[in-house]
Parts: sequence; C-alpha cells; structure tokens
Amino acid sequence: MNPRGTLFMLVLLAGLGAFWYFHDVQGAQVREEAKEKEERLFPDLEAGKLQSLRLVDSKDPDGPPLLIEKVGTRWVIRGERDLLASQDDLSSLTDQLASLRRVSVIAEAPAEQDLAQYGLDKPRRRLEIGTSQGARTLLLGDRTPDDRSYYVRSSQTGPVLEVDSVFMTILEKPIQDLREKSPLPLEPSSVERLVIKPEQGPEIVLVKEPAKETEGETSALGPSERWRLEAPIQAQADPRKVSEFLWSWRSLVAGRFLGPSEKTDFSKPVMTLEAWIPGNSTPLKLELGPRVQVKPGLAYVRRSDPQEVLVVDLVDREEQLLGHAAEDFVDRHLLAFAEDRVDRIEATLGQEKLLARRIRDGWDVREPADVIKDESTRNSAVSDLLFDALDLQWASRAAAGAPDSLAAPRATLRFLDKTGEVLGTLLIGPPRAEGGVWVANQSSGPVFALEEDPLEKMRAGLARLKGSSPAASASPAGPPPEP
Repeated sequence: MNPRGTLFMLVLLAGLGAFWYFHDVQGAQVREEAKEKEERLFPDLEAGKLQSLRLVDSKDPDGPPLLIEKVGTRWVIRGERDLLASQDDLSSLTDQLASLRRVSVIAEAPAEQDLAQYGLDKPRRRLEIGTSQGARTLLLGDRTPDDRSYYVRSSQTGPVLEVDSVFMTILEKPIQDLREKSPLPLEPSSVERLVIKPEQGPEIVLVKEPAKETEGETSALGPSERWRLEAPIQAQADPRKVSEFLWSWRSLVAGRFLGPSEKTDFSKPVMTLEAWIPGNSTPLKLELGPRVQVKPGLAYVRRSDPQEVLVVDLVDREEQLLGHAAEDFVDRHLLAFAEDRVDRIEATLGQEKLLARRIRDGWDVREPADVIKDESTRNSAVSDLLFDALDLQWASRAAAGAPDSLAAPRATLRFLDKTGEVLGTLLIGPPRAEGGVWVANQSSGPVFALEEDPLEKMRAGLARLKGSSPAASASPAGPPPEP
C-alpha cells in the first residue's frame, strides 16, 4: 500500500475516533447534564448559595410563617426565640430544592377558572427561597391523587407543574422535630481550631495544620490531616484522637430542650468546648453544666449561638467526653505518614528479610524468594505488616543517654515512597527488663518504649508469606537490604 495512503487512513481513523469520543461519549454526558438542568424547576439555583427559606401557610393566617436563615454556615429558625435548625435536615433540603425537577407539565397556560382544581387559585402555601442572586417563589397547591407529588407554579402566571413532594417532608415537620439535637452540630473534619477548657487544669488548644500536597487524603488507619497542640504544651497531636473526641460529642442526641422559664446554673461549667470552622465569625460553643438529679448520667449542656440548653445522656461515654488532659491528644505513633504513600518496604526481621513493592492490585514480593502462591494471602500478609507498623504507639520516652542497644536492632523496617524517599525507618531493639521493648524511628531520632514487643507478630506475618510457622530467632538485624 502507498505509504501516503496508509498515513491518510491512520489520520482519518484517528479523526473518527476523536469525533466518536467527543460526540458520543463526552458529548452524551454534556447533553444529559443540559437536559437535567433544563428539567429543573430553578435551573440556576445552587444549594450552597441558599440563604433563607420562608414558608407561609394561607390556611393558618394567625400563625407566623416558618423562617429559616443561614448565619455563617449554620441554619437558624427565627422566631420569638431563635433556635438552631437540624443541620443535616437543612443540608438535605437545600440539595432537594436545588435539584427539584418537574415530574410533568400539567398546563402550560392555565385559565384562571381552571386553577381551582389544582388548589392554585388560592395556593395554600408559598415558599420563598432567598439566595445571594435574589429570591425564588414556589406556590404550592394540592397534592396529586396518588399523594406523591404537588401541583405547583413558580409564579402567578407560570405553568402548572407536578413536582415530587419529598422536599416538603422536612418543612412540614413540627418545629420541635426540626431543631438540632446534637450538642456539637458540625462535621468534625471541618473544625480548624479546638479549645477545651476543663473545670480544673489548663485549657487545651488544638489547631489543624494546612495539608501538605504530598499527603494522601486518608489512610487505612484514619484521617491524614495533621493537628498540633499549642497549649498547654506544644506537640504533634493525633488526628484520630481529635476526630474521636469530636465525634463523641457530635453523636450525642438531646433527650429534650429546656424551655425559656426553666433555669440552670452554668456559672461553673464542668467543661467548655469551642470549635471554629471556616465561614463563621464566632466559634460554636458548648458548656457542660450540672447533672440532672432525676436520673444518673443525665447532664445539662448549653449550646450557642443561638443559646439553647439540652439534656443529654452521658452514660457509658464519660471516658470519651470528659477528663481529657493535653497529653491524651499527643500523637504517640512512631511512624507519621499515610499508608497509601508507601511504595516499597525493605525489612530485616531477625534472620529473615522482606523486599516488597506496591503494584496496582497489591504487592510484588522480591524476598523471601519462596513466597506462597496465593495472591490474596500474600497481599494481606504484607499489608498487615505495614498496618501493624503504622499503628505502633510509644508508651514512654527514654531518658537522656538511654539505651545504646538500638545500635544492633533485632529488626529494621524501612518504608519508601514512589520517588525513593525514605518515609521512616523503624528500629526494634531488645526487650526491656520492665517489659516491652525499645524502639525508634531513625528518621526522627528519639528512643521510645513500647509496652509490647511487636516483633513476633511481624515475624508470624512474614511466615504467612511462605505458608509456614515463624522460626524462633532473636538474632540482631543489621541495616535493611539494598533495594
């Protein structure tokens, strides 16, 4: 075949392939998104830009309208006394309103006398949606015969439409059910600064550090976000412990709210908690007050802003919620990197060696040479060893000039990333007379004590790679093998 003809055919095929991709693949997605937007009742409405919701019920002319406004990132029910709205409910509701689609068009240009059959001659409800770009209005008539939808109009002159009634489920809740029942109604991962003021002892200040580009978003052991203790001591904080503390308070549910006439003494709170999140000029403040005398475990909690008093049950949770000292938040992990950053493991455990490199579906094991053929067992054995190493936490720090025994460690594990940079080198020394074992991260220097010796568990995992039991060996291990 003529070379020019071959080249022409290749160019033509490439062009046809590109046309197919952009028109049929990528173009189909664009067309689907455009169709979905066109079917939406409010095409330009974005959930994140909603600022207020006002629901007027014409059947209850003496009752006040339901008004919910966004203050910073929090939704507040306005009234004689402001109340915090359920943040989860309002997040769901704003998403539903932004994506509200018409089920069908009932009448494009209905005559005035025809509106009564849809309940739109005198709409029972009017929903006003306030945004930073202006207001939207939705007039609600009767429910459809199957009770699944509403007849609505977006203006006095618009077409009659049928829309799904799910979004009204939240707005139809009694005010008491629409209130936020968590004493700490925020997403723990959104907190950037945390201040804990115990009844006795110094206040604890924790600050989230900016994420590094090289860090993964999450690890198998927990979040990879970094926290630092700023007071009363300065140290790296354990993000898992911070997250667990916040989730413990977030998951509490109020048994009831105190009314305006019910008074409780918060002059000496057992604990005060302040959490800062982006978008709010003031922190969310929580004060743990006196115990409720009626039942053991119940306590009063005052939350602001707006200020409300809740009754919560602390039974079986006091250890997670109360009595924390700064040392409780210190990060005691020997290795401070996310699991997904590790590309290569080079280890010497006693007389045995491990060389493993991450591949797409698991691990490629170079040493030991006689590894088990079962791929699942092989991958889990290497991953378990990695997770065990990352989960090691020191119990105490060695005194100055303490053990020089790590000069000849029993085990050495080195972890490297894709560029060949050493993320950390774990040295496991001899057992201590008091129990446990001496260890160190060669990358950071200090020597620490572990309460339990991890070597035997690691050697047992290495034995799984060969489908055998670990051989007894306590010989010192030198530096890790060359890659």
